[in-house]
Order: sequence, then structure tokens, then C-alpha cells
Amino acid sequence: MSVKGIGVGCKVTVCLIWLVICGQVQGALVAHYTFDDEANLGADSSGLGNDLVSEGTPVYTASGIIGGAVDLDVDSWFVRDYYDDGTATGLAFPTGVPAAPAAGNGSYTLAAWTFFDSPDDLNCGIVGWGNWVDNGTNVLRIDPDDGVQVVSNYWWHNDLTVVSEVDFKDGNWHHLAVTYDEGANSRVLYVDGTAIGTDAPASGHDMAPINFSVGGTRVNRNGGGTVQSFVGLLDDVQVHDAALSETEIADLASIQQSLPGDLNDDGFVGGDDLDIVRGFWGQNVTAGDLESGDPSGDGFVGGDDLDIVRANWGEGTPPTPSAVPEPSMFAGLIALALAAATVARRRGS
Repeated sequence: MSVKGIGVGCKVTVCLIWLVICGQVQGALVAHYTFDDEANLGADSSGLGNDLVSEGTPVYTASGIIGGAVDLDVDSWFVRDYYDDGTATGLAFPTGVPAAPAAGNGSYTLAAWTFFDSPDDLNCGIVGWGNWVDNGTNVLRIDPDDGVQVVSNYWWHNDLTVVSEVDFKDGNWHHLAVTYDEGANSRVLYVDGTAIGTDAPASGHDMAPINFSVGGTRVNRNGGGTVQSFVGLLDDVQVHDAALSETEIADLASIQQSLPGDLNDDGFVGGDDLDIVRGFWGQNVTAGDLESGDPSGDGFVGGDDLDIVRANWGEGTPPTPSAVPEPSMFAGLIALALAAATVARRRGS
């Protein structure tokens, strides 16, 4: 699957942006799945140790919105406390994730970057947990039906469901999020940082601390049920124990995508990018490091990387030429000035 994203080589810039974002976000980040570690795709970077285990064959890709991402098919997802067959994994429900009775009906935020490729007849769970009883679940999902794509925060019989004007199958990354403020009894759905729907749920939430999963939610996993599989790429899945503000959600969704093959991040694929590949040709480099010429993400600069640059040649907007002359131009101008001065002296003598 060919997608646009930010390579590992841009991580320094992204990390600086991320520090600013994290400084603005209120409430604890209790689960965070970046999918950057190919050897441990389910690693949690929140610091709480809420790592996941995989089912099926989730596949690492370097083409995430921020570094790496995970590529999921209909039979692949991640779980925390229960496998698909109902067998316990031996891991506890994630620390800090809001659930009754430990955290009451608690406020929360669910957020993720998605590159959607699911069939039209499949409810597509992104992240969620709970049991299949009234108000007992909490799932962020996309529900495509006959080409109409619906975004929902699924509680079971008390859902916030909104028809999206965004086509999630347009070949681009899209950011989805939902917030719930328990004190204000307010729930808001967001697509690409913009609120698309809100409600005040009629009754309280009683989400059970069980069945936590990402990319294939099944709220009755420990007792049967149907998997709600997400098909496509997922990146930067987050769970907060507070309702983030509209501004904070917009910050999470503000990361800009770069062009495939744009290794120097100037918004254009051209000779400068080709020079980067040529400069590192035949070398082993950090996988996915664009500045080292590895857009393919295999850790080796070669034909695959050259093909990516060639396939996207001329895409984007050519950089505006600098108003400052190149050093060689300076030399030419100086030579012309000296020649003019010599001619002037000769004429004056």
C-alpha cells in the first residue's frame, strides 16, 4: 500500500512539534501506540506499560503519518487482556484507561490517524473496550454502508453516530477522535480536527474494564461476538483520561503529510532528492530515514528508493528560487565588476 507520510528522517522536527503539543494537552495520556518499533508493534509509549499483543499478522510499514504505522487486514488486530477465542492473555486491563468501577463513568479521549481501506459492509473498530451490554462499551469506529461512511462512538444503545462528509477512501490519512466530558455530560466526534457532531448522552456510562483492543474491537471477546475489524493503516492511537479541548484535538490533527520521494522535505520531488539517494547509494542506514535516502524503509539505499523518487518525480510545488545568488554567481559578478572597473580606468587614463 502506497501512502503519504512523514519518514523517520523528519522525526527531529516532529518531536519538537510533539513536545509543544504534549505541553498543551491536559489530562493523562494513558495509552499511546505509535507502531514505530517493528520488533514490538504493540508497544505503549505512554510510560504506563500498556503494551498490546498481536493477533493475525499486523505488518509494519515505514509509511506512517509519523514514522512507522501498522497495516491491518480483516484478520489482524491487537489485544490487551483477551484473545479472540476468549483465552486470557495474562495481561491486566490497561492501567489508567477509564472504566467502571475503578474510575466510575470517567471522561476520556480516543484518537487515531487512519488510512482507511475497509469493505463497505464492515463495522471497523479503531480502539475500544467493554462488554456488550447497555452503556457498557466504549469504541471509536467507522461504519461504512453502501458508500456512506459513518463515524461513531459506540456505547451500545446510547451511541453518537454522524455521517461523515469526508471520504475516508480518498487515498489520504485522516485523523479521528472522540471526547467525553463526564462533568458536562458532553460528547464530541471529530474528523481531521473539526467537530462533526455532539450530544448529551441520556444515561450514564458504565464501561467495563475488559476486552481492550486496537484495530479489531470485539466488546464480547471474552464471551463471543463479532470482530469489528479495521482494514488499512493505523498510526498514533491515543487514549486520554480526560476530554481534550477542541484546540487540543486540532493540535493532534495538525501534522502535515509530506510527498513520497520528497526526501529533503521542500515540498517538491526533484534533483535534490535524487542527489540524496545517490549520495547514500549502497549504504546501510536507519530504516525509513529520508535524509539518508531510504524512503522504502528497508534500511538499505538502493533501487527501491530510487524507484520511489522516480515514481513521484515532479510532484509538489517547485521551491521558489532564492533571491541570494549562488556562490558561483557571486564569482561571476565579481569578475564582471573587476572587468568593468578596469575598462573604466583605461578610459579615464
